[in-house]
Amino acid sequence: MNIKRDKRDAIFSLIIRERAGWICERCGKQFSRENGQGLHCSHFISRRHHSTRWHPDNAAAHCFTCHQYLGEHPLHFADWILSHLGDKRTRAIRMTAQVVAKFSKRDLESIYSHMKAEHKRLLSLREAKLPFKFLPAPEIAALRPAWAR
Repeated sequence: MNIKRDKRDAIFSLIIRERAGWICERCGKQFSRENGQGLHCSHFISRRHHSTRWHPDNAAAHCFTCHQYLGEHPLHFADWILSHLGDKRTRAIRMTAQVVAKFSKRDLESIYSHMKAEHKRLLSLREAKLPFKFLPAPEIAALRPAWAR
């Protein structure tokens, strides 16, 4: 089943790749912002789950080769996620994926506005060479189970 990408998916993908410094988070291959097409935003839990679709813990930057390998080897992908996020965050994102989320048009526009601002903030931090931590939009953060907050 093909899931259509929209403007939120596009900006989320940029944020994930920027967060990773344009480096594959599995093998370490470096990409440039100007030619980063080989670096993908790899979702752990399918984008069809709206509760985790744009959640920062549900994606990593993977090169085409790693993305394809992990997609074809789900047990290795699960092990990689656990080592990448740790047990608590892995459990939290899995629980969040079970929440049925429906966003209004207003919510979707708010999420998009938040992600655009976040991308701009990440770029300014990158230029200043300061570390950054991606913050989820309030609409997405609110979906996390109370025990995971």
